[in-house]
This record gives sequence, structure tokens and C-alpha cells, in this order.
Amino acid sequence: MARGAAHRQVKQSSVKRRYYWLGLPCAAVAVAPFLILHAQQSPFQQVTLPSAHPEPKLTTPAKPPLALMRLNQHAENIEKGVAIHGDLALKGSGKGKFAFLTFDDGPSPITPRVLKTLEAYNVKATFFLIGGNAKNFPSLVKQEYDAGHAIANHSYTHNYRPLYRTPWTMMAEIGMTEKVFEQILGPQFKTKLFRFPGGYMGTRSVFHHHKEVYAKTIADCGMHFLDWNVDCGDTNGRPQSPSQLASRVLAETSGQNRVVILMHDAAAKHNTASALPAIIEGLKKRGYVFRTLQ
Repeated sequence: MARGAAHRQVKQSSVKRRYYWLGLPCAAVAVAPFLILHAQQSPFQQVTLPSAHPEPKLTTPAKPPLALMRLNQHAENIEKGVAIHGDLALKGSGKGKFAFLTFDDGPSPITPRVLKTLEAYNVKATFFLIGGNAKNFPSLVKQEYDAGHAIANHSYTHNYRPLYRTPWTMMAEIGMTEKVFEQILGPQFKTKLFRFPGGYMGTRSVFHHHKEVYAKTIADCGMHFLDWNVDCGDTNGRPQSPSQLASRVLAETSGQNRVVILMHDAAAKHNTASALPAIIEGLKKRGYVFRTLQ
């Protein structure tokens, strides 16, 4: 009995070996086309696509050129007229006391309140618009323009990280915003005025210590820019009441003949819109004439 079982086991093992060796040629035939196809293909290579624009190397000069050192943010620069880029925006203001009301980050649902107040006092202002917001509120952009207010560029997103990655990304956002303006106001509309989100002379290093490169890029494209020398404080810390905002503006304008006042008509800036009548009335009592930036 044991002998018969052993004979059957040997026979089964022999059959398995025959099928195993017979199966190898079949497997080779089945796999061969794929091996040939793989051999005909080029080996994998990592490809680096060229960028649309060669990005400039960011190097901070040891001593910036004079024209780039005399930029326009400090009060004394605006007052003395040595702000080369800023003078282009302030050109034609002449001698006297002039106030330039500027509103950033709009348009938004707050903007109609601001426009209504400006109309009531017959005052013109300059609106630095975010392209994305302008696209969402085209009727407000047209309302600002038709009322005689100045329209200026304030980037497309106001998002520091993508905006200030390189000068090229900044210029791309400026171009996108210009396209939105043309779609709303017509191809004939052009603005050469830009305001850096966050400000050019601000203490926050949004430019990664390469401010001069960004300033030169703006100038090379035929544009100019301007910050402010009076800040109403509507983005500083805890919300301020309308009376606090107005008091700050009047305090900071004291003793200055040309003031560029920073305000915002972004969403939720209700107090800024409420403070505007007191700001205008206070500046008028001090003899300021209102102008727009060009």
C-alpha cells in the first residue's frame, strides 16, 4: 500500500514538471511583444519646460540709484516734491493746500455709500481697485469712472505670496487688472498709477528685501506708484469708530500742504464710510482743495 502511494506521488511530480517546462515557452511568447515595445521606447528623461518670461535675478544693490532712493512714501518727500515717482501722480497740483482722498481694495458693497458722500460734497477721489473685485462689481467701477473719480491699479488678488513672488508675477497681476478695466470701461481706458498692496515703504518685508527691483520694474513699464502720508487707521488693529478715524486724519494732516490720505472701501469698512463726511468737512475748514491722482 505504501509502495503504491509512493509510485503515484512520483508520477504526479513528473507530470507537474512537464507542464512547468511546457509553460515557459508560452509565457515567453505572451510577454515578448511587451518586451520589444519597451526596448523601442526612449529611456525616461526629466524635462524642464522653459518659462514664458525669464525671471530676473533678484539682487539688492549695495547703494540704490538716486532715483530709486527718492521714492515717495514719507511725508517730507511728498511735501518737498522730491518724490520722483510720486511727483508724476501729484503733477499739476501747484502751490497751496491739496488733499488727495484715496480708497484701496474696492469696489465692494461699501463703495456706493462712499460715492454718495463724495457726490454730496462735490469731491473727487482716487480709487485703487483690486482686479478681482472690479470683475465682481463692474457697475461700481463704471459708476466711479462716470462720476469723474480716478481709477488706479492695486493688483488682481492683493495676495502677497503669489503677487510678490517675482517682479514678473507682480506685472502679470497688474496686466490682468488692466484687462478687467478695459472690459468695463473700454479699450481706450489706461491708467499708469499703481499702489503696492501693503505699501512700498511699509515695515513689513513683503518684497523680501528687493524693493528696488520691483520699483524699477514698475518704472520700466512706464508706470508710477504712490503710497500715502496720512493713514486713517481703518486697517490698524482693532476697529476704530468713525470719530476716531476722522480725528486721526485731521491730526496727521496738521502742518502739511499736500496730503495723500489712505482709506479703504473694502467690504465691512462701514466706519470708514461713516467717517468720510467729518473728514471732508474738517479738511475743507483747514483750506484744503481736493484733487485726484493721475
